[in-house]
Amino acid sequence: MKKECFEEIKQMASGIFMPWLLLGDYNEILSIKEKVEGVLIDVRHCSRFERWMQACDLIDLGCSRSKFT
Repeated sequence: MKKECFEEIKQMASGIFMPWLLLGDYNEILSIKEKVEGVLIDVRHCSRFERWMQACDLIDLGCSRSKFT
């Protein structure tokens, strides 16, 4: 399901030529620096998510509140 959702957003993004906003928690991380503890991170997943964000022309605005939601 997640892969299909990402592909659908990517297709939508290819047709948008104005600034747009996409909000959500995708349970993905861009860098191992974002990971504090728990299960080890697969760097390939981080890279794949980063490539998807670039393909959609998205920018991570970061977080200014608690690290854990």
